[in-house]
Amino acid sequence: MVGLRAPLRQGRRSVVVALAMALVLLAPVAWADRRDQRAADLYTEGVKLIRQGKYREGAAKVNAALARGATEPVEAQGSETRFLARPYDPYYWLGVAQMETGLTEQALSNFEKSSTMVPKGRTQPVLADAPAEWTDLQRRKGLLLASLEVPTPVQVAAAPPPSPTPTPFALRLPERTVVPQAPDIPVVAAVPEPAPARAPGPAAVLLPASALSLRGDLAALLGDPAVAARAGASLRTFLGRLDTALGRGPAAAGTAERALRKELSGEPGAPVLLAALEAGLEAHRERRYEEAARLRDQIQSMQPGA
Repeated sequence: MVGLRAPLRQGRRSVVVALAMALVLLAPVAWADRRDQRAADLYTEGVKLIRQGKYREGAAKVNAALARGATEPVEAQGSETRFLARPYDPYYWLGVAQMETGLTEQALSNFEKSSTMVPKGRTQPVLADAPAEWTDLQRRKGLLLASLEVPTPVQVAAAPPPSPTPTPFALRLPERTVVPQAPDIPVVAAVPEPAPARAPGPAAVLLPASALSLRGDLAALLGDPAVAARAGASLRTFLGRLDTALGRGPAAAGTAERALRKELSGEPGAPVLLAALEAGLEAHRERRYEEAARLRDQIQSMQPGA
């Protein structure tokens, strides 16, 4: 692995070549099966707790499954020899738990992932094969979008000042003077003008799912002790830049995401990729194949166009 350090300093092409060579070496044994039985077990436990109304405990289990690198909704997660979670969609159940605990914006972001992420080989999200959950997902998204609408403020006109009360005075009429009766004038009530229709406020602004996915990959690498020990400073810098852009809205988040992916595939990202590759090789040598597969997937998902 030491021999990779010199080529990586030569720029983007050397980084990509070194990455490809490492992936080829590891692929035959470590990554023949991307299924993660432990992620399936954690996900199943989390779904059970959420169904029971234990939302925070269930969300913690689902997040633990995501932290293992099982970040893609799939038709089945787990081992054929044990138990398969069908379908595996952590974002839907995480959104349910967040919505029930008042985390409205986070829930809407996860529902958006669940309804738009389509695995390779499919034409629609995996949850579309589960009619009850798919219907509930659409219902919850509609409720959250409606709740996040910003009402247009209504301008209230100031009340006119009260007119002064006239001072009464006495009127003495001459004797035998006949005062003519005023004709009855029908009083027509004024018809109030209809109030103008209030325009609905803008719907909640959704951050790009690809930018959120990149942030998840960077955070997972920073949470890996072996990777953080080698490239913690670089990872914190990339994460800080992305978090700042996410706070500025979708346009800034998309621009920052594209720039970071380009840097991660070139010389600025060489320390991060090298650290992840070394950690993956160590996991492979120690027969920790699921961990090696997770690192491989995270490296690939951070590249441009992923």
